[in-house]
Amino acid sequence: MAIAVKPPRLLAPDELAIELHQQFGGRMFVEEHDTRVKVQQVSCHELAHACSAHLRLPTWLNEGIAILTVDRYMGRPTIRPETLAILRDFVPKTAPLSYRALSNQGAEAIVYHSLRGYWLVRYMEAQYPGLLRLLFSRHSDGSEIEQTIIRKHALEPDGG
Repeated sequence: MAIAVKPPRLLAPDELAIELHQQFGGRMFVEEHDTRVKVQQVSCHELAHACSAHLRLPTWLNEGIAILTVDRYMGRPTIRPETLAILRDFVPKTAPLSYRALSNQGAEAIVYHSLRGYWLVRYMEAQYPGLLRLLFSRHSDGSEIEQTIIRKHALEPDGG
């Protein structure tokens, strides 16, 4: 498996990335001015995805784990606490079943579901430290992991 992250001078964001940053980047992420630190954060995020790819995690958990991994690597939160308001105020059209379905819903939905995953994973780690690590070591399939989480929290599955 190979992972590549372009250096900042070669990054040419696509339209969706530009829209996400303009609409939500400043509201979503704690401001970081050091480009080298930003590259470390992106690299860490993508490595987390690569290391968990074999689990085929649901979108919400995949993003939540990747973002929380960056927090832990940096030793501080990288998502603004005020983003909890986005979870309260945004009403998604549907629960995304995949990244493809999510990307078709637009920037607001991508941000909402990414934040939803982050805050859920952060909550689980605070309430049940080590639970996700245990689940990842015991199960080889994301749907098994998600079902265990649902049972543990007495939640209703929503396909996200």
